[in-house]
Amino acid sequence: DPSNAQAEHMLAAMMGEGGAGGAGEGAPSKAAPGFVEALFDDFADSFDRKLTELEYTVPAMAGAAVDALARGRPGRPFASALDAGCGTGLAGPHLRRHVSGPLVGVDLSTKMLRIAAACTRSDGCGVQGSARDQRPLYDELLALDLETMPLPDLLRGGAGFDLIVAADVLVYFGELGPLLRNFARLSAAGAPLVFSCERATADEAAAGWRLLPSGRFAHTKEYVVRRMPPPPPPDHPSRPPPTVSRCRCARRPRRATGSSPTRR
Repeated sequence: DPSNAQAEHMLAAMMGEGGAGGAGEGAPSKAAPGFVEALFDDFADSFDRKLTELEYTVPAMAGAAVDALARGRPGRPFASALDAGCGTGLAGPHLRRHVSGPLVGVDLSTKMLRIAAACTRSDGCGVQGSARDQRPLYDELLALDLETMPLPDLLRGGAGFDLIVAADVLVYFGELGPLLRNFARLSAAGAPLVFSCERATADEAAAGWRLLPSGRFAHTKEYVVRRMPPPPPPDHPSRPPPTVSRCRCARRPRRATGSSPTRR
């Protein structure tokens, strides 16, 4: 079926593997939005259970990075945060405790967002707290493309997000320039960007990224850092890019491979 986005992407992943650095002729430069939406809509109902079985730790790793950032600014919580590719909200509780204002989740999968919308600050999204705080975990949840999303209405007229977290998101993009430029556009001055990626070596990925047979992308750390937007000239009105406080590209654990996706 040529209209099946999942089949088309996985065929490209299998055919493209072994090309120049995994980014050879015919290899897509990112997972098509239709592929990502269909993939995670299909897995939404079983997603949290499957990741628990896989001992999935990326949200906790992102949370630990945000904890470290918060320790460096005692008494100054982040005014706002974007949970980019939020999925069912597993990273949300790790962010919420450090954000005094709007916490916005963005994802392509409406079924994932529906699950995240049911989470409160004391229940759901991986949290079973003793406090009974029934306020929603997220202040806003939006079905948008991260490469093109505008600043949400909650932040219109403001300086942009004070923190952006992209846990298991870069693995669905090969070429990172458009995504990182939009993150910069959405960021307040000096806002940190916390993200994860799958690591490739320069020998494995001559172009800096490669499409894996799993349908995910791996990157070299050098490529990711190089793709960060440069600061604008001093007299330019644009916001400066977010500050990369921690760049972690890790080998994917063997146990986490297989047909079920981990979070974008």
